[in-house]
Amino acid sequence: MQQAPALLPGMVQRYRGEPLHCDQMRVDDARDAPDAIRDAHTVVDENIAGVHCTWINPEHRANGLIVSLHGGGYIVGPGAAHWRWVSTLCRDTDQAGLLIRYSRAPEATYPTVLNEVLVVVRTLDGPWYLIGDSAGGGRCQPTLDAR
Repeated sequence: MQQAPALLPGMVQRYRGEPLHCDQMRVDDARDAPDAIRDAHTVVDENIAGVHCTWINPEHRANGLIVSLHGGGYIVGPGAAHWRWVSTLCRDTDQAGLLIRYSRAPEATYPTVLNEVLVVVRTLDGPWYLIGDSAGGGRCQPTLDAR
């Protein structure tokens, strides 16, 4: 949350003017966990029911699980800030994290993202918490309602 003021000037400058194609908007994406996250945590990429996901500290799963949906208007992301946010939550709570790296528009259309998230969360056992920022936060309630 403290990162938003630092990001805003760059976002305003970047998106002012001519509309950008989604490929131009994705140049700052960090689809794979950044090296700093991999250095600080156990990071395991896994395909769960056909959906690309990334575990952070899976060895802490017995303590709980934070399932995370990134923001980005369903077009971009996750970004480095999202990875840092989930990393901090996992460290501070001593829980595992699972980032669902869902398909993005325009390649994927509705209801692809909802279906991908549902197929992943339906495989999970034990307690877990669903979190999201921006578009990911918007996807949380429909996911919980449909599961």
